[in-house]
Amino acid sequence: MNCKKEHENNKKISKKSIVVLILVVIVIAVLGIVLYNIDKSGTVPADKKNSDTETIKVGDKNYKPKKSIETYLFMGVDSKDKITKKIEEPGQCDMLMLLVRDTSDDSFITLPINRNTITDVDTLDDNGKVLATTPVQIALAHANGDGKELSCQNTVKAVSKLFGGHEIDGYIAVNMGAIPTINHLAGGVTVKIEDDFSKSDASLKKGEKVHLTDEQAEHYIHDRINVGKGLNDSRMRRQSTYVNALKPIMKEKIKADGKFANTIYESINDYMVTNIDKGRFAKIAMLLANDKDSGEIKITGKEDLDELGWEEFKPDENSVKDAITQLFYKQCD
Repeated sequence: MNCKKEHENNKKISKKSIVVLILVVIVIAVLGIVLYNIDKSGTVPADKKNSDTETIKVGDKNYKPKKSIETYLFMGVDSKDKITKKIEEPGQCDMLMLLVRDTSDDSFITLPINRNTITDVDTLDDNGKVLATTPVQIALAHANGDGKELSCQNTVKAVSKLFGGHEIDGYIAVNMGAIPTINHLAGGVTVKIEDDFSKSDASLKKGEKVHLTDEQAEHYIHDRINVGKGLNDSRMRRQSTYVNALKPIMKEKIKADGKFANTIYESINDYMVTNIDKGRFAKIAMLLANDKDSGEIKITGKEDLDELGWEEFKPDENSVKDAITQLFYKQCD
């Protein structure tokens, strides 16, 4: 499979929609352990774990590794289809988000990753052998694989490399076909429409508050080209708005019904590829429902167009280092 070919052939709306859904599903879902090192330059050796006593210096401050953290990657795949035994054309991974949970204080923090981020991505053959590694949109990592485990593992690898080699303990990838299902499980959410949806869904009127139906939720979350100026930033803002409205609903449902996490897992299972089983998903659901949400970290960088007119996001190196420090380290005296 050729990475450049996938890049040129995927001339469709970038449905980064699942960002919202995966975050919510994950905010009630997953767990593991990752302990790693940053050297004094701010990079993270991929083959070396943090010791409890090691400290690093960032600017004029000292940091030490967090002892009990769990790192997971959540992916939203550009496909409405259910997962089948053989997927002819694996979709791009149009949503990427890291969630790091700190078990020492029962808190979690999230980091959305721009799907247009330019980073080293492996091109694989049909057997998963690496043919080449080239700097392309990170969304293409999923397109290089089988649309299932190989694609997820390739994406995990690309994200891990982007953040200096930090190990990712688990992943969940969900096709966009699950959007209506998750919105339905929540009973819909209420949002204020801040963009012009007249060419996408006329029922979403700018300036009005709308309790989203399942169909409206799909338009609100993933549409871009026919919404406002067609900017990815606007869509990411809408996704964040949806997440913030959906999280408390899901948390309350989890607290009220210990079996609700199982219901979520079973409801989206046909659209999902993950290395986390239902029992683990459910076991962690109540923990995350009660954890402190420490907010979201953002990566800054430069947006541009490549020679073919495709969007590129080139992350600022210092911003990436700062994110690594916030996710995996804590300031020490």
